[in-house]
Amino acid sequence: MMENGLKLKINQQALIGLLVGLVVLLVVLGGLVLAFYKFYGAATGNADKNGLPAGRIEEAAGHLDRVVQPADLAKLNAEYVSDFSSITKDFLNQTAVSNDLAVLARSAQDKLLALKVPTEYKAKHLSVILLLGEIGQLAESGNQTTANKKLTELKSVINQ
Repeated sequence: MMENGLKLKINQQALIGLLVGLVVLLVVLGGLVLAFYKFYGAATGNADKNGLPAGRIEEAAGHLDRVVQPADLAKLNAEYVSDFSSITKDFLNQTAVSNDLAVLARSAQDKLLALKVPTEYKAKHLSVILLLGEIGQLAESGNQTTANKKLTELKSVINQ
């Protein structure tokens, strides 16, 4: 009779241990699911069209819509050079006939910022954009002499 009581006690302990283990497993899995949703933005509703949180992709890997396959690199280079040349030539031609340098500089800067830039042109592209910003600020503040000096500097950077 004592043997039956011992078996029952052992089975109850095993059952309790199994239930505790199952509860711990469910809590851990729930935490993982919650962390997964939080990471991917689904829990907050702050997800983009791919279900990824807004801003996370740009922080980690740059703009995915601007990733270029190697086969498209030559086409991208040709398009960039053509567009860059057209924008900068238009800007320089307009500065010769218009005295609203601030508006022209901002407009050219905005157009250049919209371009997809191949890696090899990034330094020059950034220099031109920064110079256009300086020219715009100087022209807005009425410092035309310094703006004209920066315009000369811009021409040399463009022609490099």
